Amino acid sequence: MRRTVVLLLLVPVLAAAACAGDESAAPATSSSVADESAATTTTSSVASASVVDGPGRYEMRLESSGAVRRYVVHVPEALPDRAPLVIVLHGFTGSPEDAERLTDMHVIGEEEGFVTVYPAARGLVPAWRADRAAEDDADVRFVRDLVDAVAGELSVDRGRVFVAGMSNGGGMVDRLACEAADLIAAAGPVAGAFSDGECRTAQAVPMIAFHGTGDWIVPFYGFGGVLPSVPAWAADWSERNGCDRPVPPRSITDDVAEYTWEGCAAEMVLIVVEGGGHGWPGSTEASERGNSTMSVSASAMIWEFFSGSS
Repeated sequence: MRRTVVLLLLVPVLAAAACAGDESAAPATSSSVADESAATTTTSSVASASVVDGPGRYEMRLESSGAVRRYVVHVPEALPDRAPLVIVLHGFTGSPEDAERLTDMHVIGEEEGFVTVYPAARGLVPAWRADRAAEDDADVRFVRDLVDAVAGELSVDRGRVFVAGMSNGGGMVDRLACEAADLIAAAGPVAGAFSDGECRTAQAVPMIAFHGTGDWIVPFYGFGGVLPSVPAWAADWSERNGCDRPVPPRSITDDVAEYTWEGCAAEMVLIVVEGGGHGWPGSTEASERGNSTMSVSASAMIWEFFSGSS
């Protein structure tokens, strides 16, 4: 009952964020999102052969868990053999196009030679089922099917599949790291709306997370029994990753600090933006809403972390 009441209290916040055009608001739960069947068509999938028809941007569809799911693929001009694959998940009410504009991860992919995929969440109000305790595993299955589809058409290294995401998408990154640790080589949530449920695996996954202390949509110190404190969440992942103890934080810029742990089986890094709001650090789009920092680039730091984890 307490969880239901708290979620109802969150509804005005979610509505306000959505009306303001913030595609990266805190996550809706499966009970508050319309059934996917209402928003999904039964059109045939885009021919997968189009992906391998040279470099470029491709809008694709595949059937997963009985629904047709959409995603956008960016193939770099110089695609190396066994290229890394980076999946970027948009925020609550968002879309692949929103994630493209917000992160520009595909621009780095063009320079560094990795394939970038931006998947779409389900629902009339798109949202990822990010709750670790959720019985609905269709989004986890979709990501697995997505990797299979891309790997079936392009020369990607299945040992270098990385996932990043914003807000509700960041929460889904956390769930994937818990439930698909065999698939994910490293994870990078930004302003993640994490679950307070138990992780279903103890497997270590390299993790770099970003969060602002002034985030009012996904508060840095948590929200009741729904959103955990980010420092507590990071400490939990450091324990799961086999770390011994935290080391003193390192100042990256005047408003950004890096928190790390030592003795880890898999690295855990928390980047804290002092006074930072609900945004993607380094994104011009985010900064125009006045809710992020331009002193670091989350996209560049995430890729640096990913490339060093493989």
